Amino acid sequence: WSVATGTVATEWWGDAVSLTDDYAPVDQLMDPYGT
Repeated sequence: WSVATGTVATEWWGDAVSLTDDYAPVDQLMDPYGT
């Protein structure tokens, strides 16, 4: 794995909101059926 920081990271994700339990619980993002 590599980690993007600084300008590279900002250009990649822009103004996207981080996914947190307040917006999208992780358990709802996982797909146990692989579809």
